[in-house]
Amino acid sequence: MARNSKDNMKAQSKTTGALVDEAIEAGKPDEYENVSEGSLRFVSFKAENYMRLGVVEFFPDRNCVEITGKNGAGKTSMLDAAWALITGSKVFRKMKDGPIRKGAKKATLTGILGDPDNPSGADLIVTRTITAKANTLKIHTVDGLKTYKSPQAVLDALHNRLTFDPTELAFLPEIKIVKELIALTGNEDAFDALDSEYAATFERRTDLNREKKTLDGAIAALPQEHGEVPSTIDTAQHMEALGKIDVILEDDDAAADRYERHDRDHVEQEDKLESLKAQIETCEKALSSLKENMKKSASAMLSEETRTKKEKEAQKIRDEIASASEINARASTHERREGLLTDAREFATNVQRCSDRLESIKSEKAALVESSTLPKGIAFDFDTSCVRYNGIPLGECSDSERILLTVPLVMAKHSTLRIMRVQYSNLLDSESMIKLKDLTYEHDYQLWLESVEEAGDVGVLIEDGHVAAIDGKPTT
Repeated sequence: MARNSKDNMKAQSKTTGALVDEAIEAGKPDEYENVSEGSLRFVSFKAENYMRLGVVEFFPDRNCVEITGKNGAGKTSMLDAAWALITGSKVFRKMKDGPIRKGAKKATLTGILGDPDNPSGADLIVTRTITAKANTLKIHTVDGLKTYKSPQAVLDALHNRLTFDPTELAFLPEIKIVKELIALTGNEDAFDALDSEYAATFERRTDLNREKKTLDGAIAALPQEHGEVPSTIDTAQHMEALGKIDVILEDDDAAADRYERHDRDHVEQEDKLESLKAQIETCEKALSSLKENMKKSASAMLSEETRTKKEKEAQKIRDEIASASEINARASTHERREGLLTDAREFATNVQRCSDRLESIKSEKAALVESSTLPKGIAFDFDTSCVRYNGIPLGECSDSERILLTVPLVMAKHSTLRIMRVQYSNLLDSESMIKLKDLTYEHDYQLWLESVEEAGDVGVLIEDGHVAAIDGKPTT
């Protein structure tokens, strides 16, 4: 379980120093994973006055660091100490009372990171000092030849966000689990591009459906022709003939008006002739003139037979124009309806194309998941943001199943810093615990977990904030 000598801390640090330099230059853990085949983990760890811990120091095993003891002994404080040393304030923000043990003025966390496969042994000393006002981090090589100016950047470059708490992924809302899993595939840019195209295509399909619905309403409001569709009739000649007849009839009406007016004048003059004998000569002249005008007007008037004939001709043309107008309206309505139907069919085609593309985008996403390093059996339902494992929704999996699924997901990212803290390990039964440890050996990680074990036969036994025994051997 633990190393019993500090000889392993005495070595040159060129190998790990080069690893760290390249990690900082790369800037991202994902970009760093292929820089070197080396890996780092704690080979020594010490915590002083951190949370419930007094002074704790031991040399962790390569693959499994099991913290045991009674409830309240300081097991969780030990796990959080390892986490806090690497991530710092990210841990402190989650604490209500702060990280310093009650009664102490400061807390100190010290770890030596090394590569067990590197003959040079332990390489980097990481020290974090926490006071009420400050949180100071220092990293230097064991031989003291190099001190890093941006120590937190060094540590951030060596691990991914979920390394120290993979169970966080297991208990996130499913939509966030999907996002995290997509990040773990290494195909975030491809997924983002497909998501953007999916959103744009979905919006386009919505617009097309809205416009098609408007077209369908316009089509439904128009009557549909049954049988032979009428052809448009040219009424220009009819209108011209009707116009000529209208002129003749108007002239006749004017002549009739004149005749009636002259007739009234004639009667009036005759009355005057009766009453005004003295003006008879003038009246006779006027009468003679009026008679002459009456003759002219009468000659201009149509005969009753001719007028009746013309009126019948005009009515016939009017009827033909009305019939042609009705036929033309029907023909125009049919033409408009056919045009709308053509537009509606085109919209329906475009809607189907959008739907087909949405489905193909889902297939492309599924292919990205299939080709990624995610464990086989994981599938995304992109419509419902549901994650399925072997066909079962992740939300329906047991807590232990979710933990055993997410741990290898995070391990698959191959962080240079091969340290993993697993919370809620008390949710695992003995069989699941064996599987978890097997995963640790398979991926060559150093696993930190806690268990309520009072005998202290296995692991690091914590009593009242101190190490009481290691693998059953008392420390005092």
